Amino acid sequence: MKIRIKTVAICGFLLSFLILACLSTNGAERFPRPDFDTGYHVPSPSQPQAPPSFLHWIDLLALAIALVLSAKFAIFDRSRKKVFILMIFSLIYFGFVKKGCICSVGSIQNLALAVFSPSYAIPFDVILLFALPIVFALYFGRVFCSSVCPLGAIQDIVVLKPLKLPLWIRELLGIVPYIYLGLAVLYAATATGFLICRGDHFVSFFRMSGAFEAILAGTIFLAVGIFIARPYCRFFCPYGVLLSWMSLFSKWRLHITPEKCVRCGLCMNNCPFEAIRAPTAEKYPDDRKKGTRRLALLVALFPVFIIIGIISGYSLGPALSGLNSVISLSRTIKEENISGTKEYSQASFAFRRSGIPLEKLSEEAGRIEKRFVVGSSILGIFIALAIFAKILRLSIWRRRKYFEPDPAQCLNCARCQNFCPVHRKNLKDKEEQGN
Repeated sequence: MKIRIKTVAICGFLLSFLILACLSTNGAERFPRPDFDTGYHVPSPSQPQAPPSFLHWIDLLALAIALVLSAKFAIFDRSRKKVFILMIFSLIYFGFVKKGCICSVGSIQNLALAVFSPSYAIPFDVILLFALPIVFALYFGRVFCSSVCPLGAIQDIVVLKPLKLPLWIRELLGIVPYIYLGLAVLYAATATGFLICRGDHFVSFFRMSGAFEAILAGTIFLAVGIFIARPYCRFFCPYGVLLSWMSLFSKWRLHITPEKCVRCGLCMNNCPFEAIRAPTAEKYPDDRKKGTRRLALLVALFPVFIIIGIISGYSLGPALSGLNSVISLSRTIKEENISGTKEYSQASFAFRRSGIPLEKLSEEAGRIEKRFVVGSSILGIFIALAIFAKILRLSIWRRRKYFEPDPAQCLNCARCQNFCPVHRKNLKDKEEQGN
């Protein structure tokens, strides 16, 4: 009974901060729009943007060096102390000094806009900003999350009493980053806006200013982070989805003293991110048959997942397109014309003064709506595949002899090394040999 009450309390707490965070994302922008609209449209750049300045290259060099050190400290040195020191440096430099704008997380949107909009020329330094952490994840796992990302660092320092979440809650919340990633790509590809930047609530702390809703949402994340370690990194970050994919193929990753594990379980019990998997028992023939039948059923249901995803995404297209300024303006003007009101909105008044024919606006809105219908359908397929992959992964039995970090979930914080008796003994032996 106590466990059930605790689970319900955790669910309610998580749901409340999820709702507040989402409301803040939709209601506040990092750079609020002015209260006037002259009808002037900034022309799209037809020439490539100027090459990045010398300072930008310095920032990229700092990012590359930080990634190298993070991989060394977490995987090869296995030192939580060194990882923590690098994390503090990243928080100060990439967070407060650079105001959170050396952001690989937000570069997803620049890349999506460049792919789907021929008029946008993406700067080369932004491409590197996007690619560097992914390349490192392909070889070393999520070392960017470990101690380089300022969004993760600001959450990591408040992890004091992490709670263990039930598996079904973790897996359910694990779908949110896929939805966030899909929406961010959709809105960037349709030139609607940069959703990730609007939802980056920690930038208000880095800049020491911001809208009240953004500061409130960031405070909620940090407050929740005291008990649920790194809630944004684990259950929101869209860039973390890409890093987790690449980490599955990483050759060098953090291991729990392979082939020397004494199976004490201290590493798993003290991992705040619940990213360490326990050894599995021998599987019996009856269990194998049940697992095979369950897997066959999932494969048979795969087309159903895809169809549901397409229908859901297609039906949500009109609602999702309402955030586009062109579509929103077109719908507002049509409603005003139908109702016959003379009290126009500011955007409607500015458009009517511009002299642009309404037919041209409607034509442009229709073109964008078609892109939203296609994009939202693809988004539905993407989310359906993510859900199917999670269910499939949970249904497949995998033999483990020792405690192993899950490469997709492990953030390479090196905390587990502080509790591993084998690792501590090795360190003590090295110190004695050195003396």
